[in-house]
Amino acid sequence: MTTAHPGVSWQKIGSMRNVLAHPHGLVAYEIVYETVADELPVLLKKLEKRRV
Repeated sequence: MTTAHPGVSWQKIGSMRNVLAHPHGLVAYEIVYETVADELPVLLKKLEKRRV
């Protein structure tokens, strides 16, 4: 999947996943919200563009 979508920042996505999945107790919920609100729609457009 990563090679099919070279314009996607897979490393940043993996880093966000690691922050959320590991129980270190410090999650900046504002950053999570901003990421979902601002970045997720852009990511979805990139993925949809390649699928068509």
